[in-house]
Amino acid sequence: MNYILNLIPQYGYILVYALLTVELMGVPFLPGEILMVYCGFLVFKGKLNFILLFISATFGVISGLTSSYLIGNKLGSTFFYKHGSKFHFGPDKIEKVSNLLNKYGLALIVFICFIPGLKHVIGYFSGMSSMNFKKYAIGGYLGAGFWSLTFLCIGNALGSNWNQFHKYLLKYLVTGAILITVLILLFYIIKIYRKKIFEFITKIIIFLANVFKSLESLRIFVLITTIVCIVCIDAFINIVQGLLNNNFAPFNEITYYLIEKIFMRYPIFSSIFKFLNILTSDFMYILIPLLLIMFILYKSTLKGVEIKYLILTVCGGFFIKFILNYIVNILSSNIEILRNLLDGRCFTVIIIYGFTGYILIKHINNNIVKKSIVIIFLVISCATGVTNLFFKNDLSSVLAGYSLGSVWLTLNIILLEITNVLPNLKKSEKEIVK
Repeated sequence: MNYILNLIPQYGYILVYALLTVELMGVPFLPGEILMVYCGFLVFKGKLNFILLFISATFGVISGLTSSYLIGNKLGSTFFYKHGSKFHFGPDKIEKVSNLLNKYGLALIVFICFIPGLKHVIGYFSGMSSMNFKKYAIGGYLGAGFWSLTFLCIGNALGSNWNQFHKYLLKYLVTGAILITVLILLFYIIKIYRKKIFEFITKIIIFLANVFKSLESLRIFVLITTIVCIVCIDAFINIVQGLLNNNFAPFNEITYYLIEKIFMRYPIFSSIFKFLNILTSDFMYILIPLLLIMFILYKSTLKGVEIKYLILTVCGGFFIKFILNYIVNILSSNIEILRNLLDGRCFTVIIIYGFTGYILIKHINNNIVKKSIVIIFLVISCATGVTNLFFKNDLSSVLAGYSLGSVWLTLNIILLEITNVLPNLKKSEKEIVK
């Protein structure tokens, strides 16, 4: 890797173009993220031009994405239609994947460059499944520019601290990429097999109802299980945070440095982040649930159930966060670590805005509005995290807030859907008890 990096100042833009082209075709001589961050460092040193690097990198990614798509489209579909059934990927699966990519692929392709592993094969897979090339090109080419700009800016911001931080940067990029890949794969698995998953969950509900002899007892059991689960997860986070506190130090240090270099040098960002703080104010924590209650009363046919779970999600989240922080403060002597353990704002934003977005999407039929709601939720969530980093919160605590909030939100949504399913099972409750 060092040998290739040492060649960049000499061969510059052509080498960057070539390396990124072959990487996106599945032959990564060097991780593209490290290459671009190092190129950003060379821009800081005055050895390369930022604009020319951006152009060569973007066109390198575009060339790789286009070539892999064309190869996959030319060879892949024929091969898999003939031989795919031998390893459980026959024509029916290809058709499902093709429809899925054509429907949701644009959003995935835009960000695919940020996911090592997947970005090396997405072109072949998209071509093989006959994904619409126009969609593929729009997403891929926009993502190419966004990816190139992001890592060039990071490298330029690191500047003279390149030698100090780059080894940690690689470690965290790989870890983050693995987590993102797992989440994306889970999303697509759920999309493909959602009917089978629903049938499986229904069978579990019937089995548990048989065990507990009553659907009301089942509700209580699921609620208690949810609370125990969230307590255990947060306790685990506390333990891991204490054991790995020293490992998080460079992680947080890199974040502080990048935030300072990218945002703090421009006064306008201070005003923007102060405005974004309004989204996480106590006023908004009251206003958003009240507006959602009005929407539920107007639109929903399950008003009581959805309002009940809104209250459970919001109030339960605040209660659990308070109790856990209280217990940990009593048991621990290191108050400073505890203060930075969990970012309460990120936790609260996820549960309030996430549940609100879920209910809105559930009752709105317009697909454009649904997609807009998802985008708004993601923007608000990310903006909250960046704002908290700007005001000196640890990135580790921000991520802990996101993860814990996501767990609590997900469990409550599952509870809500189970409660919606239970009335349909009441007709057979007598048979289950017998």
